[in-house]
Amino acid sequence: MARRRRKFTRLKSLILDSIPIALDTVAVGYIKDTHGLNGEVKVRVESDNPDRFKEGEKLLLFKNGKKKEELVISYTKSTSKFLVVKFIGIDNIERALQLKGGWLAVERDRVPPLEENQFYYFELVGSKCYNGNSFLGKVIGVIEGKGVDFIVVKNKDKEIPIPLNADYLLRVDKMEGKVYLDLPEGFVEICG
Repeated sequence: MARRRRKFTRLKSLILDSIPIALDTVAVGYIKDTHGLNGEVKVRVESDNPDRFKEGEKLLLFKNGKKKEELVISYTKSTSKFLVVKFIGIDNIERALQLKGGWLAVERDRVPPLEENQFYYFELVGSKCYNGNSFLGKVIGVIEGKGVDFIVVKNKDKEIPIPLNADYLLRVDKMEGKVYLDLPEGFVEICG
C-alpha cells in the first residue's frame, strides 16, 4: 500500500520541555559563556527568526526556572560557532557571569503566526499523540537531528523517538493539542 505524502514545514524553535522557562514564553537562546571583559556573552541561538537578536530587542532571562530580568540587546556579532550578544547595562565580566547558564525567551504572543499545516516545535510538546485512532502517549520533546528531527513520545514507561516526516505525520491539531501519526506495523514495539 502506498503511503500518502503530506507537506509539513519544519520550523526550528524550542526543543525539549525540560528547558526551565515559563509556560507562556518560548526559548530563543541559551547563554553559554562570557566573551571578553566588557559584558558580552556567547549565545547558542534557538530561533530561526533573523530579527530576534537585533539591536533594541527585549528578551527575558530565565535561570533555574525563574524569570530574572528583562534584557535589551545593544549589539550582536556573529562567529562561526555562536552569537556574541551585548546587552544594555551589562558592562563587565562580573555582571556577564551572572547571565551564564541562563535561557533567553520571548512571550508566546511575540512568535509570528504560521500558515495552515505549519507548526513550531514548541507547539508539539505536551500534545497527545495518536497512531491512527489509538492513543500512543504524550509528546515530551523534540530532538533535532542532522538529517531528520524526532518527536519523543512517552508511552507508559517508555520514551519512543518518532521521525518527523511526511510518511509518518498525518496532521497536527494545535487547537486540540493532538498529533496524528501513521506508523508502520510493529514500529512502536521495535523503537520502544
